[in-house]
Amino acid sequence: MGKGRGYVLLNIAGLAAGIACCLLIFEYVAFERSYDRWNPKSDRIVRIQDEEYQNGKLIIPCASAMPNLAPLMIKDFPEVESACRLYKSSFLLSNDARDVRFSESNIYYSDSSVLTVFNLQLTEGDPRSALSGADKILLSVTQARKYFGNEDPLGKVLTIRSEGRKLPLKVTGVFPDLPVNSHLRFDLLVSYKTFGRIIGSYGNPIDPMETRWRWTDFYTYVLLKDKENEAGFANKLPAFIDKYYNDQPENLANRDRYRLIMMPMPDIHLYSHYIQEAEPNGDSKSVSFLFLIALFIVGIAWVNYTNLATARSLERAREVGVRKVLGAQRLELIRQFMLESLMLNGLALFVALIGAFSLNRPFGLLAGRPLGTVFTLPLAYWAEFLAVFLAGTFLSGLYPSLILSGYQPVKVLKGAFKNSTRGQWVRKALIIGQFAISIILIAGTIIVYRQVSFMRSQRLGADIDQTLVLKGPTGGAYNGPANAAFREEILGTSGVKSITASSLVMGEEILWSTDWEWLQNPQGRHIVETFMLGIDEDFVPSYGIRVISGRNITRSIPSDRRSVLLNESAVRSLGFPSP
Repeated sequence: MGKGRGYVLLNIAGLAAGIACCLLIFEYVAFERSYDRWNPKSDRIVRIQDEEYQNGKLIIPCASAMPNLAPLMIKDFPEVESACRLYKSSFLLSNDARDVRFSESNIYYSDSSVLTVFNLQLTEGDPRSALSGADKILLSVTQARKYFGNEDPLGKVLTIRSEGRKLPLKVTGVFPDLPVNSHLRFDLLVSYKTFGRIIGSYGNPIDPMETRWRWTDFYTYVLLKDKENEAGFANKLPAFIDKYYNDQPENLANRDRYRLIMMPMPDIHLYSHYIQEAEPNGDSKSVSFLFLIALFIVGIAWVNYTNLATARSLERAREVGVRKVLGAQRLELIRQFMLESLMLNGLALFVALIGAFSLNRPFGLLAGRPLGTVFTLPLAYWAEFLAVFLAGTFLSGLYPSLILSGYQPVKVLKGAFKNSTRGQWVRKALIIGQFAISIILIAGTIIVYRQVSFMRSQRLGADIDQTLVLKGPTGGAYNGPANAAFREEILGTSGVKSITASSLVMGEEILWSTDWEWLQNPQGRHIVETFMLGIDEDFVPSYGIRVISGRNITRSIPSDRRSVLLNESAVRSLGFPSP
């Protein structure tokens, strides 16, 4: 009796562990594949990305694009219903009336058409005028609560503070918080014209925010009139960019070309891996691989169940022999064993569901995804899982049923069954397959772990072990007077060895770039787009960066204000024969 109870508990535990792992991985896969599908227009929305080529070589694949694309596409393409531009920014935002200030890093300057393209329904405000003109701001529900508490924010004023300047913004609307499975997440939307006020181009007849081709920092989204227009629209993009940029004489002479890429919005999270992505993206291959691993894990559990069931064949054989002597037919025995398999798998599924609900939050933290506190799975994935579960239950129970029900009662009751080799080759194959899959999964885990450990232990070329990073509220003024006063105060603090400032934190994606060329290049004119970091003279020694040729910049030499330090890649790209 105890042996049978132990067998049942072992089977249920093994199956439940495999099914729970499968369900949790299914949830992760479903979440990764659900990005942007909350928007009912998502199948008609595409993002325009640009690839820059110099001398026939791809140098920058960029998720954002030029500011003039959206209005030109509305004008040139009959397939386009609407389009919008978004420019990401950060600044210190305050409600002076309540003495509330926050450093905001997820702000977008946007056209008013963003409400139409992204299907944003304002809970307060007029969508027709909410982002038209300058000095207007829309808040998410959470942001409205953060700055105004329970007050009605409509019509009230928030103030931008950036590099010593103040600009009041009128709150003209509130929109619902975007779902977490959005590739583009914004909390505040500022009217596009306001950006012109900040950079000083507002009212200028030649506004770079409307005409510039070499400024590729604007996310451009196009809403097509019909899903079927995608292919035709994509086919027209090469001629469009040739007309406006590639075929211009100066660009032809410099062999400077752009290629526009159309990316359907539901595909962005898993399939777009350009620089300047709005948010960290996932990876379609990794997600598909995890889906396959989930099937392997639950498959191992069923193989284990089959092996345990057939391993007990000697004990069950006597039962089968007695039942057959009493008149039981083979079909009845098969039905009995299949029913046992279904009951065991059903109990295991119940236990697995409890495990999945209990482990959902820790699993989400481990996976780095906000899966929620309650286990949820879309209907389509439930259908897939139930199909896999029923197939696995049937197949894992079928083989033991056929083996056990096929025993001859005379041989069994005489004990001749003990030396039988019936079904051994199948059991051996199942065991070998089970161990092979387990070894592959364990080996893969070890390889990934060692690879991550290798990356974390490599020398970065910069000393960051005892470095504390402080981000200012506005950015850009890393060499201003406020920074000078701050550095003097910090240097007087016990335990501080040095302090330095830069336009970006080491390791962050650098997006500040422009064209450079070596004017005395004997090979002729050669223009290279180069990414840059603004630094002070303490940057190199503070990070322990080795200067292999030349010297560091210094404040004592006035001309160093117009000097640069190149890394080895830049030296090679610009054509210098040596550092």
